[in-house]
Amino acid sequence: MKFPIRLTIRMKLVSIILFFICVPFLILGKLWYDQSVQLMEQNAVNTGTQSVRQISGGVDSYFEGLENLTLPYLTHHLTQKFMKLVPSEEYQRFNVTKQIQENLFPALNAGRKDIHNTIMMNTNRISTSSLGIAQSLERAKAYYEAAQTGERFGIEGISRVQGVPVMSVYRLISSTQSFQSSGVLVLDLNLSEITRIINNFKYDDDTAAPVSIVDTSYRYVYHPEQEQWGMPVPASLSDRLRTGQTGYYLEEINDIQTLVVYHRSDRTGWATVSYYPIREMMGFLIRLRSMTLIVGLSLIGLALLLVGGYSVSLTRVLLRLKSHMNRAENGDLSSRADDRRNDELGSLNRSFNKMLDRIQQQNEVIYKKQLQEKELQIQQRDSKLIAMQSQINPHFLYNSLEVINSYAILEGSPSISKMTASLARLFRYNSQEGSPIVTLEEELKHIMTYLSIQTERYSELVTEIKVEPLDFKQVQVPRFTLQPLIENAFKHGYDKHMLPPSYIGIEGFIADGTCCIRIKDHGYGMSFEKMEALNAQFEPSVSRSSLEETEDIVRADTGTIGLWNVHSRILLHFGAPNGLSIIQSSNKGTVVELRLPLK
Repeated sequence: MKFPIRLTIRMKLVSIILFFICVPFLILGKLWYDQSVQLMEQNAVNTGTQSVRQISGGVDSYFEGLENLTLPYLTHHLTQKFMKLVPSEEYQRFNVTKQIQENLFPALNAGRKDIHNTIMMNTNRISTSSLGIAQSLERAKAYYEAAQTGERFGIEGISRVQGVPVMSVYRLISSTQSFQSSGVLVLDLNLSEITRIINNFKYDDDTAAPVSIVDTSYRYVYHPEQEQWGMPVPASLSDRLRTGQTGYYLEEINDIQTLVVYHRSDRTGWATVSYYPIREMMGFLIRLRSMTLIVGLSLIGLALLLVGGYSVSLTRVLLRLKSHMNRAENGDLSSRADDRRNDELGSLNRSFNKMLDRIQQQNEVIYKKQLQEKELQIQQRDSKLIAMQSQINPHFLYNSLEVINSYAILEGSPSISKMTASLARLFRYNSQEGSPIVTLEEELKHIMTYLSIQTERYSELVTEIKVEPLDFKQVQVPRFTLQPLIENAFKHGYDKHMLPPSYIGIEGFIADGTCCIRIKDHGYGMSFEKMEALNAQFEPSVSRSSLEETEDIVRADTGTIGLWNVHSRILLHFGAPNGLSIIQSSNKGTVVELRLPLK
């Protein structure tokens, strides 16, 4: 359905305020104004009754809050320890009491200005107090006996602690193991919170309805005149409190006709009493009526001004965002919206800016990927050319080596024959086409051929291959994995330090479902710092996407390129945690471990 008039956001907001707030308010205000005069006299009684009920409810909520506040501390481990104290354990008593005074009581009293003193006592008559008052033990004993015969949570009227009038709340403490009564927790409360609750129910700043609170012994817990605290109430009031829970009566007090309203709480048994001068009550309602109309009309006008200003700000931001979106739609991804606001519009602008940033990043990634693909294609062409050049007539070389081998046999030179045969096998393995992945069995045969040539070169070289029985065909490895590691041992362990090669060992075993191959030499190793740096680069956290960056880092050190190439090939083919790690390296030799997956 299409509307003939297209409303803007500003017009919609103003319309909502006018039709759903202003109009109902004016109609209801007129009806209320007409009826309020007739109901003023009746409202005096109803308001008085409601007020004392609310004050009584506020006092009940206050004591309920104290009951909930103390509940976690009844089962606290320090409380339970205190309940088990006996007079003979002097040190334990001192230690636990100190912890309670330094930790438990401050936590219980934190932020509570109404708690004047905290007392705790167990069944062995051991007590402690946050104020260290001597009479705390006797008062705690009385509250413990009262709790045993009555409710587990009780309230006592006015008493004085160090000259300060307080009311007391006590809670029975039970053992968490036997669930038997084991002590009592007492809170001495000043009347600041009660005073605050009563002050919140004043009529206004000029005229306030006096309120008093009476305990179950018909004594004032609170009275506008502090001298009356703890004093008995008049007989006229106590007689009515004994016969009814809620009521009111008219009484002339100081020559003023006064409405006395009272309500007794079911929870505490305390009564809330309020005194309302009839003349002042009706004058207050009249002023309240006029004030409500003035405030209501003022709020409506202010709301219209605020909504109008906010709608202008809102539409301005949306229009600017729309302009940026149009520029982005036309290909200008450099456009950015104002993201300095801290509201939903600022969040919307920031999301728009992030979207443009991500689009730009994705475009850059796509561009770089296209460049990488082109470079890869060029590298593949170069690799094919090199492979073709290295494979020109390999049979000619094989035949030549066979002829040399034959002449060596005829001349009785087994060493030359052995080296020639090994060299032919090496050349054949190097020039084979096919998958870059071979079995560990093929790689070990190749490395044994390589070592046989090296033993002919170095007469003092001892080679040792010790591999646990396993199916070598079940373990796969990239072609030419072991040879660079052994060549690295010759070059950096022996040749670099002008040492004659003396030992090369290969050890294979299974650990944690992984095939581990260790290459050992007795040459001069690397420094501890360099070994730690290399192992940090070999960590499984180095992902495939960071291999090129890491390769640029290690390229500056030619002694680590061979190790890194082997590690990166394994990581690219099999993923983490496979790869290289340097187990040890010192002036007595180096051990490099190669981890390969099992099928």
